[in-house]
Amino acid sequence: MKEYLRQVSSFRPALKWAIAAEIIYSIGIGIFTLIFNLHIINLGYDPNTIGSLLAAGFAVTAIMLIPIGRYADVVGRRLTFLIGTAMVMIGILLITAFSTLPFLYAGEIFYSVGAAVVLTTGLPIVLSLTRSKEEETFAYSIITSMGVFAVGVGSMLGGFLADWIPGSDGAIYRPALYIGSIAVIVALIIRFQLPVPSLRREPGEAGEKTVISWWPSREVLKFIGYAGLVGLGFAFTIPFYNLMLEMEYGMDSKMIGLVVGAVQFVTFLGMFLVPFLEGKLGRTRGFGLFVMIGIAINVVMGFMPNLLLFIVLIFGYTFIYPVIVALVERHALSATRDSERSQHVAYRSVLRFFAFLIGGKLGGFTIAAGLTPLNFYITGGVLLVVFLYYFGVVRSIFEGKDEAKAAKASAVTEG
Repeated sequence: MKEYLRQVSSFRPALKWAIAAEIIYSIGIGIFTLIFNLHIINLGYDPNTIGSLLAAGFAVTAIMLIPIGRYADVVGRRLTFLIGTAMVMIGILLITAFSTLPFLYAGEIFYSVGAAVVLTTGLPIVLSLTRSKEEETFAYSIITSMGVFAVGVGSMLGGFLADWIPGSDGAIYRPALYIGSIAVIVALIIRFQLPVPSLRREPGEAGEKTVISWWPSREVLKFIGYAGLVGLGFAFTIPFYNLMLEMEYGMDSKMIGLVVGAVQFVTFLGMFLVPFLEGKLGRTRGFGLFVMIGIAINVVMGFMPNLLLFIVLIFGYTFIYPVIVALVERHALSATRDSERSQHVAYRSVLRFFAFLIGGKLGGFTIAAGLTPLNFYITGGVLLVVFLYYFGVVRSIFEGKDEAKAAKASAVTEG
């Protein structure tokens, strides 16, 4: 922990403020996502309305991510990022202040488009404030893990706010949503002050105008393929743990809530410890080890063991999974040209969205059919494909970048 604090304290002030803004923003998002469904029901609408609102938001997000990723680096990351944060704020305020369906749909669309913009441009902006590739990969782990932690804090806070500051009978969650919007406003003010640098150019790009095609480069496509596979490694099991605990083990809702809440902390812990684990094991050896452990966990869970062991294995996999993802993705953006990073994040997010959609639909079908163990065996098979994909496709990209970096360092030393 002392080493972590030392590395964080060495960040330049702008990077520290960027991370602070991300934490505050994520707390606001956590409050909103927890309260949203409850607020809509409290306004007198039924669950079908919630489904329709969310479907509209998902559709807009999927449609907008790719064009945002293409143009964000061309028209200006900073401006795009600020507009996205402002749209999230406007969306939350519309949903909070108005009760009629047209305003609720407008708010959900504003929120979804803004969230897509922030998702696409936010991480590349934070990484652009680092001073080296090593600091960049460390900052990636900090920002992603603290984002998960902050959303969890916001969710917990949102659960208490309605009791602490209740609204009127027709909208008891309105004050809580206003507090969530205030957090987004504070994040927007901080982000407005950030000195976002110009795009970094690779050797050979100097003096050239940035041109981004609709189709990503071959390297980015390989990383996108990895994102889709690990998305499937999530979708068949993790979203259904609460349902499995109820249907297979008869656990009550209060205990399920405690387990699911603990899962969020375990996920954060896995992401937070990635730099330490990679430092001890190395990227490739650590990746192979954790994927094999993940496969073993899912095979054992497929036998539906006793409740205590099942919960322990849930914690095991929700620790392992983010480590598997981050060991690759924290280096993937560093291995991507700065001018392609927003596009990289956009395509990665779209493909992962479809992986979640496909895995979620098939996983729900198998559980409804009484074939819950199949979800774990499918996940184990997906992880095996992830293992083969990394060693057959992704590792060579990293090795090429490492060799180029070593050659450059050697040339500087000799010079």
